[in-house]
Parts: sequence; C-alpha cells; structure tokens
Amino acid sequence: MREIVLLVCVPKFKKTCVPYLELLILEYLDSRYSLFKDVALRPKHHFVQEIPGLMLEFGPLIKVWTMRYESKHKLFKKIVRSSQNFINVLKTMSEKHEYFQSFQRAGANYKPEVVINFESPFFPELYNADIQSSISVYQGSVFTQCESISVKNTT
Repeated sequence: MREIVLLVCVPKFKKTCVPYLELLILEYLDSRYSLFKDVALRPKHHFVQEIPGLMLEFGPLIKVWTMRYESKHKLFKKIVRSSQNFINVLKTMSEKHEYFQSFQRAGANYKPEVVINFESPFFPELYNADIQSSISVYQGSVFTQCESISVKNTT
C-alpha cells in the first residue's frame, strides 16, 4: 500500500512505471480480498484501479488533487454545524469566513520568520585580521553577534 501511495504522489513519473503500479494495485486488491473475504470491496477499491489510466491521461495526480478544496469545505461545514442557522446559510458562511480571514491577517498564529538566539555585543578585536578588515568598511555601525539564527524554522 505504501509503495502504491508513493508512486501515485510523485511529482514526476515515467510511463514505464505505470504497468508496475497496475501490478501493485492488483496485488493489493487480491491480498485484501483473500485476507478479508467476509468484507465486500467498496467503491474506492474499484476506483483505485483507474489511477494508472488517469496518470497517463492527466500526468502526475498530485498536481490535480483537490485536498486544498476539501480543507476549505471542512471549514464551511464546521461553520454551518456550529452556528445552527439554516435560514440564510450563504450569508452566515460568508460573514464567518471574512471574520476568519481578518483574524488570520491580523496576525493570529503569527510566528516571526527570523529568530535570533543569544544575541550579544560584537567585539571585532577578538577576531582575526581578515574579519576585522572585512567589517572596517562599515565604520560607525553597531554590530551584534549571536549563537544561532532560525529562518522559517531552519536553524
């Protein structure tokens, strides 16, 4: 199953991989059927057989997936359920969505992109002549030094 998912979610694929993917899918369905004879196959098990043909027709399926739209749809379903207002559903959803967007734009869950750890004054005389000469261009500037810097959660 993991190998099927890896092959289906690749950003680029070779057409020679499609028959291998078909074989993996058939093996998966066969083993599932033999292990769970009491449980009937669901439509999703039949749909998975169409994936190799869709990959040949549309290219990598990761580029045409709808997960982002499903995420947005989940927000609207949650709004309707929590508000319990079914009189003017579209108005309720649009208002709540605008409040949510405003909340996000105002900095909710804001994390700075650059985080400086253990900042201290910079003393150029403690460093070798090459470093001193390279910063001499910036005479009059105040420098600080730090142990580490994190940029977008990469230290």
